Amino acid sequence: MNKEFQVDAFVFVTKEDAERAAKEKKQVAYIKSHMDMSSFDKVKALYEKSNKERLFRTPIGLAFMQDLYNALIKGGANPDELLPVFVQANFDQRLRPQTVSEKQNEMFKQKQEKLRTNHKISLIMNVVLLVAVIVMFVITIKSDNPNILNYETAIQNRYSAWEQELNDREKAIKEKELELIRN
Repeated sequence: MNKEFQVDAFVFVTKEDAERAAKEKKQVAYIKSHMDMSSFDKVKALYEKSNKERLFRTPIGLAFMQDLYNALIKGGANPDELLPVFVQANFDQRLRPQTVSEKQNEMFKQKQEKLRTNHKISLIMNVVLLVAVIVMFVITIKSDNPNILNYETAIQNRYSAWEQELNDREKAIKEKELELIRN
């Protein structure tokens, strides 16, 4: 049995049913702690309102409705005057597995669709990032500024330009010295 879908003594087929039962359990606890259950009129009003609005649908809530019904009968209410509790369930065991199977198939299809969507988004993001990386490499290669790809060449070019400039200056100075010595 699946313990994660268990609330009190009841194990539910789906997570949604278990969550609904847990919610109803909290509602019942709240009502019991904040309402005077010995007041016949309050119990009757609660029973009628809960029944008309169908506030309780799980076995936990329906058990509480049964307790209210029994309290009203003990308090002197006529069973024929009380509205019966409506049960929204199909207890035909032959139909239930098919319903569960259909629900599981639907959940599987939803998960599959979500995975496909996530895969498409991931693929698009990867392509965008790849294009961005390629553009960055192109910009880096075509850039005049030294970077990790062309720093060695840039430094060699700079030093060779300095060396050429120094050689030109040295040559000019030597020519001037020779001119001065001749004069």
